[in-house]
Amino acid sequence: MTEAAGDDLTRVAADILGVEVGPARAVDLARAAGAARAAGGPADGPLDDRALAARLRAARPDDPRRQAFVEALTICETHLFRIGGQFDALAERVLPGLLAARRRTRRLRLWSAGCSTGEEAWTLAILLERLVPSGWDVTVLATDVDERALAHARRGVYGARSFRQTPGWVRARWFTPAGDGWEVDPALRRRVRFATLNLATDDYPSPDDGPAGFDVILCRHVLVYFTAAARARTAARLARSLAPGGWLAVAPAELSVEFPGLEVRPFPSAILHQRPDRSEETEPASRRAAAPHRPAPPRPRRTAPAAVARLADARAAADGGDRATARRLVDAALETDPLLVPARELRAQLLVEDGDDETAEGELRAALFLDPARALSQAMLGALLARRGERTRAAAAAGEVRRLLAGRAPADPVPGAADLTVGRLLADVDAWARPTGRSEP
Repeated sequence: MTEAAGDDLTRVAADILGVEVGPARAVDLARAAGAARAAGGPADGPLDDRALAARLRAARPDDPRRQAFVEALTICETHLFRIGGQFDALAERVLPGLLAARRRTRRLRLWSAGCSTGEEAWTLAILLERLVPSGWDVTVLATDVDERALAHARRGVYGARSFRQTPGWVRARWFTPAGDGWEVDPALRRRVRFATLNLATDDYPSPDDGPAGFDVILCRHVLVYFTAAARARTAARLARSLAPGGWLAVAPAELSVEFPGLEVRPFPSAILHQRPDRSEETEPASRRAAAPHRPAPPRPRRTAPAAVARLADARAAADGGDRATARRLVDAALETDPLLVPARELRAQLLVEDGDDETAEGELRAALFLDPARALSQAMLGALLARRGERTRAAAAAGEVRRLLAGRAPADPVPGAADLTVGRLLADVDAWARPTGRSEP
């Protein structure tokens, strides 16, 4: 693949999928080009890279070459109850609040946007089956651009990998053995409708969804792969797709994306976005939804003393090796004050010790969203990425730590971490940021 032809295919990927294919994904791009050529058949004859780019740009969405190209560039990595803290917030706060707010219509619409192989959509259906009273009209729309992933989602049969970090009761109650895997319960199937949708290029929200829009949208691990332009367009469309009072959940790495008209809502286990419902402002307080409607307060702010005390006790328990008590206390601290960044750092540390790197990364990205100048959170995130072999992202985190601490003496305490000096933290950063020769996965 020549550099000029590769640039053509990179632009095609951006135009038809919205994805940014940089040097780190050169292998993916070459594989996608090979898959597209193989899908054409002998009658079409061979295509060089530039001719293939032109063919893909002009092709219909159902063209075999284009479908093969799309499938090869789509990342299908998910599992049930992925980013569990968001589902905790949905189950404990958001859905109960929506049930109260929508009691007149008895109707809820949820959307899993970029559903991949369907585990996210089935997770939403499980929450609905457990929480929604009988007689309500409640459904999940699940969409993706990858037809192969959608076929998997519609089958609803999953192997053990889809149940990792999933509570044991989920598979026991909502799935039945089917060959080498487990199949979703019929009660869940009636909740979910799968459809093809390209978030980067298709028109939405659709009139079929009704004028009220969606009450909950999950669009996670999608925008992070988009170009800046595609990300901004899609974020605006997602925001417009929400009903007043509706909620949006994105991956922690996507929290910095701007969603026009939405407000940030911090929870103990997640940070979500919400479209304000201005009509509620004139209703009596007793008739408003139970979900929290508290915007993040401006900095500087006063931290709740009870949360600080619980965090101190959690640290003492963690230092003493009692991780169960530490987890309980740090959860209590964040329940009192969801904006307490040091508590999210401690929770991330405990999650790493438990082997849950993905959720730990989410906590650290939430901490950095709340306090972008937090050098300790940035260093913890970089160390986690380096340990996973993600050298490019780890190097970016290391550079940010050095920038944040520039001009401080080695003996100075790290802001927000009085027991840690700048010199010690920078030495740790130098250790994990040092090139090892390992390649980026």
